[in-house]
Amino acid sequence: MRFFLQSDRKGSDTPYGNNEEAGHYVVADDAKLYYEIYGEGKPLLVLQGGCLGSPYELGEFIDKFRNEFKVIVVSTRGHGKSEMGIKPLTFEQRANDLIAILDQISKEPVSIFGFTQMYPERVERIVSIGAGTLKKGFFGPDIKLEDIEKMDAKYINQLKLLAPQPERLQEFFT
Repeated sequence: MRFFLQSDRKGSDTPYGNNEEAGHYVVADDAKLYYEIYGEGKPLLVLQGGCLGSPYELGEFIDKFRNEFKVIVVSTRGHGKSEMGIKPLTFEQRANDLIAILDQISKEPVSIFGFTQMYPERVERIVSIGAGTLKKGFFGPDIKLEDIEKMDAKYINQLKLLAPQPERLQEFFT
């Protein structure tokens, strides 16, 4: 796997986000969501970000974290092996999805590495690596997935192969 707009470089040896041996699914509201668990210890929730983010992009962090923590790696709604569902993508929807995953694993508070909002009572610590969101219309009305694909065809093809609903990737840009 590779990162968006990056050269073909060697990342982690573990195919985070596409590792069926560590993978699990949960149905959250209207979508089937995919997550993986690595290591033992206190729970650490790892959240990728961005419009086209992938858990693999954080693989080098996960490699280290899994030695001390029970690392929960989530492919958020519409990313990787997780379905998009039919409801609008919102921060609240994402937070509820994560609670559905956490409820399946444990009720204890977690530490979070990545992107988070809501449910402060379920969070012990946060290590933030990004902020903000893309609002509807951010890209303008004319942007097409094909335009993004021209920038990095290998990455977009990788997303299409992994996604359970590749025909819906355009929805991230509208």
